[in-house]
Amino acid sequence: RNLLSIKKFLYKDKLIKNCSSATCQEKYIDLCGKLVAITGGTSDIGVATAKELLQKNVKHVILADDNDCEGNDVVTKLSAHHGEGSCSHYHVDVASCSDFDDFFGLMECKGGVDILINNAGIIMDREWTHEIDVNYTGVVRGCLNAVSHMSFPKRDIGGVVVNIAGAIGIDPFPYGPVFTATKSAVIALHRSFSDDFHFDESKLRFVCICPSKTLTRGMKDIRTQMYTPDWGSKAESALKKFDEQEPIHVAKGIVYGIEFGEPGSVFLIENKEVKKFLCCIQLEIGTKIIAYLHMICSLVHLIHVLRMRISFYKSSIGTEYFLAHLELDDIGLSLQVIFGIYVLIGLYEKKPALLFAWVLFEASSILLAILLIINSVIIAVINIIERNRSFAFVNPEQVVEECMFIDNMRFNFGFPFKTSNTLFFINRPSRRY
Repeated sequence: RNLLSIKKFLYKDKLIKNCSSATCQEKYIDLCGKLVAITGGTSDIGVATAKELLQKNVKHVILADDNDCEGNDVVTKLSAHHGEGSCSHYHVDVASCSDFDDFFGLMECKGGVDILINNAGIIMDREWTHEIDVNYTGVVRGCLNAVSHMSFPKRDIGGVVVNIAGAIGIDPFPYGPVFTATKSAVIALHRSFSDDFHFDESKLRFVCICPSKTLTRGMKDIRTQMYTPDWGSKAESALKKFDEQEPIHVAKGIVYGIEFGEPGSVFLIENKEVKKFLCCIQLEIGTKIIAYLHMICSLVHLIHVLRMRISFYKSSIGTEYFLAHLELDDIGLSLQVIFGIYVLIGLYEKKPALLFAWVLFEASSILLAILLIINSVIIAVINIIERNRSFAFVNPEQVVEECMFIDNMRFNFGFPFKTSNTLFFINRPSRRY
């Protein structure tokens, strides 16, 4: 029911505590022999991801970063542990269009990139133009170059693009509005490229990773990186309440997403666990199932009411209260059916008015509940009044008539009834006479 609540409705936790043991799931790609490029490769998450990928026997890992000195040091350490030629560094400033173009042109000569991880990112709201260039524009450049150089038929099955966003792209962080906006924009960009329109043409599989608070170097000076000192101090205090995780946990989630993530998947890495975030298509299917179930229940109830009405007229009983109950049922059920059909049409045709239709649909349910409560109170009051009537006012012919009606209802519908008001109506004559 919480349609507008992101935490309770937009995603459903699907915990995978040990990603490496998920052997029962479908594996989309075998990492052995693949060429992987990681932007922001010298960052904590970039280095941890490179280590995880090398343990999976990828052919080569390229650390695409603008920090040449640190990049060479990381390459030296990784090569010493995983073998000479296992990784390399290439100067790429993701804020520079020419750097990205030159990088992919060079990689094309070496056989092309199989997996691109758009990992470069900074937290620097006080220099928000540069922050946008790195966090969002850099990801756009990466995705567009991937479409140009990693799509089918240049790759037999298409490549894999992993976009690193953030948990605050799902649940906004008010003290870093620009940083939050860049991460939300990455998720929207990812979902757009994941649409069937692009996938059917390029065969590129896009996967999005949204880490929560991770202990990286960028998190140490959070106070000075916000737009104002006040925002910085509040951001620092707010982040202390979040559970921490290491870069290795994010790296494991990235590798899991590459191997097992469905096209368009969004994964939230929080509390050292991977949680699958339901995307728009899955949400729409879930909403449609709820709508169908609601419609079926309404139609069954409507048929039940109509059968009762037919039996009521056949019995020739002039009980106005029972008739009023049926009319209230008819009003509520008619509203549910009308708005329910409109909801299904909106789901099928993806109309913008779907949310409004759903609100009307739920409003009709609430109205039906209110009407039935009012009706139940009225009948309960009438029951108390009739129970206190004197036996001298009883008409024997009416007793026979109502007993015949009860037998008729038992024969047609069985006994007892599910509706509490109907059950009360049947029991009422036995208490009166």
